[in-house]
Amino acid sequence: MITESILDSLAGDVYFGRPSLSLCALNGIPNVKWLEQIVATYSPRKILLALDNDPAGKEATEKAKEILKGKKVKVEIVKDHINAGVKDLHKLLTAESDLMKEEKAFTIPVPEQRSLPGS
Repeated sequence: MITESILDSLAGDVYFGRPSLSLCALNGIPNVKWLEQIVATYSPRKILLALDNDPAGKEATEKAKEILKGKKVKVEIVKDHINAGVKDLHKLLTAESDLMKEEKAFTIPVPEQRSLPGS
């Protein structure tokens, strides 16, 4: 799963609860240019793009799809945060806690597994 930030990658790890899910944080939209090299180095069968739900993230998602077009890798877009109307996976994870809204100590229940796109 490719995200914009390490926080989003870690939130995706908790949110989806899949030990086999490999994480990659771009650490900034300009680094989307490295996707071709990432695919060449690691040869993934599938890439889940979970970039931010903002104009820059949407533009980077389109650029990533173009970069990966024609490669031997299935590309799927993670839409959980988009469908929830929040900016990214980190916001999605923290938004799930009512206690956070009350600014109290909180814990987030971790699901056994959530459905990944294409699963």
